[in-house]
Amino acid sequence: MSKKDLKAFSTSSAAIPDIDDFAAGLSTTAQTELRGAYNGSPILRMNRSGYWTYGPEAIEVEEDSEWAVNSLSLQHGWISWSDGKPAGEFMVSMGKPVPPTDEIGHAPGEPWTKQFSVEMKCVSGEDEDEQVIFKGNSIGVADAFGALVPSIVDKMQAGDPAYIPVVTLENESYQHKTYGKIYKPVLAVKRWVTLDGDEQGKIEEEQPKRGRRRRQAA
Repeated sequence: MSKKDLKAFSTSSAAIPDIDDFAAGLSTTAQTELRGAYNGSPILRMNRSGYWTYGPEAIEVEEDSEWAVNSLSLQHGWISWSDGKPAGEFMVSMGKPVPPTDEIGHAPGEPWTKQFSVEMKCVSGEDEDEQVIFKGNSIGVADAFGALVPSIVDKMQAGDPAYIPVVTLENESYQHKTYGKIYKPVLAVKRWVTLDGDEQGKIEEEQPKRGRRRRQAA
């Protein structure tokens, strides 16, 4: 993996915040909400078969590709659904408390439910430089954020500039009595880098190139 300047993340909050303040707010979020704003980038998701895909064409993510997680773009908030589609959402930086639902008004569809999101950028393989948004309101998504955010907080509070995790997109599963095998998303941290792309830790050997993967049905 070549050095990447991750300041190129097209985050709406282009200015880097005070890291101590941001980490303090992030720590509160991790402790109180991560138990168990869309910017036009393709949405990254894991489908019911355990495959990671992105975009309206549901392009399958290349196996073992690495993705940098923009820690400064972490958001939490609320989403309302209607007929299986988002009817409205309200998102703020995870460095700030999310307003209670009675302060943001009535839900335009179903009742507000908690949602989490973060920008990610591919740094290896066929999708290199592709930027996506990983977001969702399922228990599995909340668990994925809950497993990652505390480590980001530790990095920031320790004054470590390498607070950008580089992950591979994996899954785990469990057996449900009614619905059978259920897959959950996993963001497996491989190394940490700075916003300038400076590496921390040993670079793993590059994996052999694979053929273009199939497109998943939407």
